[in-house]
Amino acid sequence: VSQIKNIVPEMEDFLQETIDHLDGRSCLEKKACSRACVGCLLDFKNRVNHDVINRPLGWSLARYFKHRRTPNPCDFGLTPEGDIIDRVENAVNTYSTFINDDSKSIQIGEDNNIVIMPNGQTWDVTSPLNAKTGEYIIRIDEFEIYPSKITKNFDSKQDELDWGVII
Repeated sequence: VSQIKNIVPEMEDFLQETIDHLDGRSCLEKKACSRACVGCLLDFKNRVNHDVINRPLGWSLARYFKHRRTPNPCDFGLTPEGDIIDRVENAVNTYSTFINDDSKSIQIGEDNNIVIMPNGQTWDVTSPLNAKTGEYIIRIDEFEIYPSKITKNFDSKQDELDWGVII
């Protein structure tokens, strides 16, 4: 640790190489993978850690260390052309496909970390590093996996039907 001030240029180069490697363009399908693949991080040597390796989170952290940029739930990677991929927008598009709704009934609010559900509920999508929780706060990695507290907002007719059965 006492020697780190002597290797600052090497550390900056290392961080930039890490950012470049984790941006998703080295992934096998030439598009950013959702967690990790053999194109970016997975190999035989780290097989015992495969379930915890997370490329988008590593990319976000490396960018924080290099640029002091606060990790954001939108952090995901780059397209092959070098454009930034918006993770929240990807999740919303996936949900729209999941519910077979071309009108994109889930909307992204003015703050890109806010999603508005079909029933009007507003959800604050946070970074995987954010520990804050609440009824309408959800981490991006949880939002991406169809949690029931989100998917129940899609079928308001079913909710009415269930309520009618209770009465």
